[in-house]
Amino acid sequence: MCIPEAFLVDALAMVPPGVPALVVGHHPLSWFERENGKRIRALIEKSSIAYLYGHAHEAHPNVIVGPAGGAAFLQAGALFEGRNRWAGYSIIVTNPNENHFMVKFRRWVEPRRVFADATDVAEGGAFYSSDSAKAYFAAALPKFDKVKMDAWRTNVLTPHLYESANSAISGKHIDQIFIDPGFEKEIHLKKESDEKLGPRVSLVKFREIIHDDQNCLISARQESGKTTFLNKTAIELSKKNIDDNWSIPVVLHFSNFKDNVNDIKRKLRQAMPDLPEGYDFNDALESGRITVLLDDVSFERRERKSSINKFVELYPKCRFIIATSTALVDSAGLQPEIAPGVAFSKMNMRPMQKKDVLHLIEKHGDLAPLEADQLLERLLRDARTLNVPVTAVTSTFLIEIFMANRDTPIDMANLIERYIDLVLERFASEELIPGSFNYKNKIDLLSYLAEFLVKNDAQTFSDSDAVNLIEEYLNKYGFRFNAHKLLQYFVESRILELSGGRIRFRLRMFFEWFVAHRMNVDNEFLTFIFDDQRFLYYPNEISLYCALNMRDVDRLDWIFEKLETTTKEIWANEPKESRDARSLESYVAPHPSDNDDDLRALAESLASPEEVERAREAILEGGDLEDFQDQSIARAAHADINERWIALLVLTSAMLKHLELVGNDRKKEVLRGVLDGWLRFTAMSLASLPVLVEERKVVINGIIYRAVFPENLSSGEVARRLAVTLPSAVGRMAARVLGTEKLQEQLRDGIGSPNEPVGRQFMRFAVLSDLRTDDLADLAVKVGGSLEGHDYLEDVLVRKLYEIAIRYRLPDSEIGKVRSLVGGIVAAQQGVRNAVSNRRAVTSSKRAKVVDSLRKSRLILDMQSKGQAE
Repeated sequence: MCIPEAFLVDALAMVPPGVPALVVGHHPLSWFERENGKRIRALIEKSSIAYLYGHAHEAHPNVIVGPAGGAAFLQAGALFEGRNRWAGYSIIVTNPNENHFMVKFRRWVEPRRVFADATDVAEGGAFYSSDSAKAYFAAALPKFDKVKMDAWRTNVLTPHLYESANSAISGKHIDQIFIDPGFEKEIHLKKESDEKLGPRVSLVKFREIIHDDQNCLISARQESGKTTFLNKTAIELSKKNIDDNWSIPVVLHFSNFKDNVNDIKRKLRQAMPDLPEGYDFNDALESGRITVLLDDVSFERRERKSSINKFVELYPKCRFIIATSTALVDSAGLQPEIAPGVAFSKMNMRPMQKKDVLHLIEKHGDLAPLEADQLLERLLRDARTLNVPVTAVTSTFLIEIFMANRDTPIDMANLIERYIDLVLERFASEELIPGSFNYKNKIDLLSYLAEFLVKNDAQTFSDSDAVNLIEEYLNKYGFRFNAHKLLQYFVESRILELSGGRIRFRLRMFFEWFVAHRMNVDNEFLTFIFDDQRFLYYPNEISLYCALNMRDVDRLDWIFEKLETTTKEIWANEPKESRDARSLESYVAPHPSDNDDDLRALAESLASPEEVERAREAILEGGDLEDFQDQSIARAAHADINERWIALLVLTSAMLKHLELVGNDRKKEVLRGVLDGWLRFTAMSLASLPVLVEERKVVINGIIYRAVFPENLSSGEVARRLAVTLPSAVGRMAARVLGTEKLQEQLRDGIGSPNEPVGRQFMRFAVLSDLRTDDLADLAVKVGGSLEGHDYLEDVLVRKLYEIAIRYRLPDSEIGKVRSLVGGIVAAQQGVRNAVSNRRAVTSSKRAKVVDSLRKSRLILDMQSKGQAE
């Protein structure tokens, strides 16, 4: 083939003087007639800097320098001709004045489905026109300037990350509230026989993740602090020494980008501060100078997850740290694949323990040790009552609420409302709804949805039903808002959630609070709930209603009358002491003489500050906190009269706790009734000991008891230990539903009085001790005086005091009173028993064994509700 020389001469003559010319053609010059090709080549070498061509469908760069001059001859491959043929493109960079060329070749890699450096064409995928060109571009292109980057990191990046992190959690600085959760990683161990492989769990600390360069997949529970962890990780990564491997950390939430790679890039760029002059975001991605921290990834969202896969494939040099609450298989032999050929190390974030919550409390404010202990017990008690998991997020919210109300007791309804307020404040997107749809509108709408669920005996509704209900509500009041956006707003704000293709309230306490709110503003709905055949299905909702209303004495009287009537039915034919709830005063525990060693061991342990501290540490580190991941609601039927009685006892206790504007005399009267009810429940539980010891499990009034003891203990020893710990365990149950600072005066009434039954005095003290009232040691002395001569109740009191001493870091003056009281009880009881028979002194090993047992098994019974929470 040929082309006229004049054609090329005329075309080159049209190029303005001083402007470099590029000649572009389809065919290689080797396809031209021999003489014609030589003349065309000479023209190109003399008058242009390069000839760009293709046709052969394979990339082939070359530089020819002849008598007429020099030019680059760059052959491009086909962008696409089939999956099994070479496919790619090239990026050409030139300095025409120096006649320097750099060509970056990229080719399609089918197994990874990405474009990558075409190393088959040139080393590293880059072709240089000469060695001097390579040196030129190495000097001309931006280099990683450590000094410049360090200044940018210090003055721009790290402050930016701190600002983002602090705005995402609370008013506190992230360094003040971050707790290293610890991680577990299952790995394979090769056994000595070389015949088997076995897994082993390895503990990983936060600092190891910071100093490692591996990609990480972090599996964690909902609201376990993933966001705080990733923000803190980004901050610490930014502070690392800047070396050739240093990269820029960027945090991105899974919900903030669309289902495509370009949007991920766009949102990453938006999440970063402006880079230093001379640095390019795309170059940083290509070279692996970015660490991507992806928060709350949902692997069920397949399209969006697929976009993450493609992004990882495109930029495999970057480091990725992905946090998810999606349930993953825990096996060292099964690792989830994010992208082919890109390795990830999977690990689990450990659930919080008591010590972690205590550290979080101590980081939130300048609290005395005793105040921190009180707040810890309050938080754990209320979390259990609210059925919320104790996570970094829920703990932070509850701590903030408690700290803001340190001088004013806060009831459960106000606690939940403040929690809802914080959730909306932190997570809601105000862009979805106009400001005219205010907080009261939101609360009323959500309570309208809750009423619908109750009346339809449902806990979830479909997306369309939810939208229709919202539209129905808006039409009822003549509001002009978008129902779809309102639903999206409540889902994104984490009040509602999508679960199994259905919409529900994310936490059970949210649903119960909105039902209670509706009861308080809608009398027809209130009457519906308090129907005689229905009210026991809604104990938590009624309890919260009472906290909102505070003065509904009529309904308190109605419920209390039902409790008294049912009590008479059950105990009508029992002995008088059982009818009067005084059977504990004469109760004798199994093998009472065996208590001597226990009591002496406890007294000696309390006398040693070191022993008390060791016992305290054992409790703080004693396993994970309760999960409460299941937020479904079970409506118990209470067909049996005993189950109905305990349900009435719990409900009356909860109503009394919250109806603070009921008259004082009536409060005292109802309080005496419910305290006697808890004493009767204790007596019934003690009566079931033979079954519990034999079966290690028994159901009493709807409550499942599980005995947790070593198998080598005799039945008699198990019975004795259960007997002396049951009253305190029941006292803790009572405190959860009855205990409030606003009932302290009524609870104190009668303690130390000769006219108050001693069992009731103990139960008053047990509830007050869980509230950690200020004069606890003085109250203990009064109760101890009243219990004198009642050996069983004295034994129970000693164990309760030991529990108090290790739960709370009491001042020296108070712990001194507790030691003195315990020592007096032990001395008095053993003095009486020693007059009958000489008993050998307890050995140090026996003392250690008893103390250790009590330390590890402070709550000997694992109590859980059958059909409903306590």
